[in-house]
Amino acid sequence: MATSALPHESAVEDFAERIDVGDFPSVQRLVLFGSVARATHVSESDIDVLAVLDDGTDLSSVEERLRDRAYDVMLEYGTPVSIHAVPRADLERRSDHPFSAPSSPRDE
Repeated sequence: MATSALPHESAVEDFAERIDVGDFPSVQRLVLFGSVARATHVSESDIDVLAVLDDGTDLSSVEERLRDRAYDVMLEYGTPVSIHAVPRADLERRSDHPFSAPSSPRDE
């Protein structure tokens, strides 16, 4: 069970702050999911982040840059951050997927 002593919440906030709109204009949304989002994480849990990207974005390039930021967070907090990037159109094609629910841009 999660405890407030775990660094996950601080690591999530720090990662989100490192994803500046100017540096990552193609990132439409960041979505926290998995055990940290459900508050069921333990000390060994990773932080799962879905990055929804503009269609036509060079997925591998943006994902690599996001992973660089995630690595910096891991070094600081000792908590791995797993990045899963997907183009918006791919997500919308799966309308039954929980991540496809509408929300405001970059609010997660």
